[in-house]
Amino acid sequence: MRVLVTGLSGMVGSRMSELFPSDYELIPLSSTAGVDLTDLKSVTDYIQKVSPDYVVHLAAKTNVDECEADKESDLRQIRKNVDKDFDISAYMIDMLDEWVGGKTAFAVNVVGTFNIAKSIIDKPIPFLYISTDFVFDGKDEEYSEESAPNPLNWYGMTKYFGEKIVQKNVPHAVIARVSYPYGISPSPKKDFVRKMIDYLMEKGALSLISDQIITPTYIDDIVNGIEFLIRKNTKSDIFHLVGSTSLSPYDVGEILVEKTGVNGKLSKALAVDFFKGRAPRPFILKMKNDKLDRLGFQTLSFENGVTKLLESYTKI
Repeated sequence: MRVLVTGLSGMVGSRMSELFPSDYELIPLSSTAGVDLTDLKSVTDYIQKVSPDYVVHLAAKTNVDECEADKESDLRQIRKNVDKDFDISAYMIDMLDEWVGGKTAFAVNVVGTFNIAKSIIDKPIPFLYISTDFVFDGKDEEYSEESAPNPLNWYGMTKYFGEKIVQKNVPHAVIARVSYPYGISPSPKKDFVRKMIDYLMEKGALSLISDQIITPTYIDDIVNGIEFLIRKNTKSDIFHLVGSTSLSPYDVGEILVEKTGVNGKLSKALAVDFFKGRAPRPFILKMKNDKLDRLGFQTLSFENGVTKLLESYTKI
């Protein structure tokens, strides 16, 4: 099967290249392949040229604070006030050319997604869009696929706009929301768990938030979950492709100290203080993955995921 993948050089994408079965041919859609994701003609011509059997859209601008810094300039270019109910597809029809070559959150996460969706709108090509837990506001006790999105920051808003674009233009598409990926991958970018381990080893102390709840997800689970959804030929649905444990960053630190044997000192911090002056964050993101579980795909607990990570983490 020929699978076109955006973001193939990222943490998840590069791990796909290592883990996907040999009967898959992964084809990158990227600037190195000569494609500008913000240019509809560039994307359309490339997809027509490579004629994929499946499209997986991983690429996104994900740094939350950098995306928030883009918000003001993005809104000036949009020239409208937007909220979660904004009719994004209607806006995109007349404004695409203005975003070509852009590097902001809106250009990459919204225009890029629209261009891929538009390129396959009349083709029976299955499409998997990778979204995020940050489409939620963190004010509920837990979140299922039926929970109503309400993004707090510009990153979450642009990813939610991507979801709406996909649902409107590619009704047979699948949306998979992921959360706090961690694990070993060929990408030089380090996930939050490996950063925490490195900091503990170098400094011997770490201040971690105790009143925030996250749902960390082992990267291999994300990759295998993507392959599972492709193989199942799932259509027109939303899944939470997330780990099976929700816990605080402080809890994460305690597990890492125990698992690594590092003699590190942990201290507790409050989320409101830790993120002061930065983009607003949803603080309670307990993500339910029952839907995938019922379909036959299970993800690891955080403790088991960390054990697997450490088995291949040469610095420990």
